[in-house]
Amino acid sequence: MARPTIGTPEEAAARRRAKTAERVRRLRERRRADTAHQPETKLAGTASSLSPATCYLRMFVERIERMEEERIHLARNDDKRHLQTEIQAIYTEAEHAGFDRTVLKEIIRLRKTMTEEQRILIIHYLEAANSEY
Repeated sequence: MARPTIGTPEEAAARRRAKTAERVRRLRERRRADTAHQPETKLAGTASSLSPATCYLRMFVERIERMEEERIHLARNDDKRHLQTEIQAIYTEAEHAGFDRTVLKEIIRLRKTMTEEQRILIIHYLEAANSEY
C-alpha cells in the first residue's frame, strides 16, 4: 500500500495554516450567528457609552451570573463545588479591581428577583436622586 505524498515541510506547514484559518473562520461565523440571536444583556447601555469601570462591573456581574446558572444545572456535587470556587475567584478578582464583594452580591441578588419594570424605576429614581446633589 503506497503512502500518500506529504510534500515538503513548507507545503505541510501551509496546509496546517490553511486548515487552522478555516477553523477560526468557522468559529467566528458561529459566534456571530450565536450573538446575533441573543437578546440584549440585562444591564442597559451600550459598551461605547459606558465608562471602563462600568464595563468591568458588567463583565464581573455577567460572569458570576453565568457561573451560577451553570451551577444550578449541574448534577454532581464535585462540579458544583468547583464552580463555587470559580465564582469566589471572580469575586476576589472584582475586589482586586476595586469593587465591593457584598455590593456585588446584592446587585446579583436584586437582578435575580426584580422585574424589568422595577429595574427601570430604580434607575430613574437613582438618577433623579443623584441630580439633586
